[in-house]
Amino acid sequence: MGSEKIMKCSIMDEVREMRRKISEEFGHDLSQLVAYYQELETEMRKSGKYKFVDPPNEKPGSEKVVFDSLVSVQFAPEEFEAIETLAKSRGISPGTLIREWVLEHIEAE
Repeated sequence: MGSEKIMKCSIMDEVREMRRKISEEFGHDLSQLVAYYQELETEMRKSGKYKFVDPPNEKPGSEKVVFDSLVSVQFAPEEFEAIETLAKSRGISPGTLIREWVLEHIEAE
């Protein structure tokens, strides 16, 4: 394993540990976690220290990406509500948010 790959692994391990600790603070309650991250984003936006890129509004007739494979994933209503809320706060669809999470996990492995 090269030193760059080892560093990436240790960084991802650190990120995962931080996520676990934050999740633990909220009793692993997804709704509370989403609310926490939304409040954190609001505070960061207000501080002016960070730049956020808001997605452009989709225009009728704009070209859309087409995927070859679809997968159906089922969530409990409260789980989907939390995902939907988080996605809405980012200006994306729940499906796009889930796809980003999956791709992030794949890249981390």
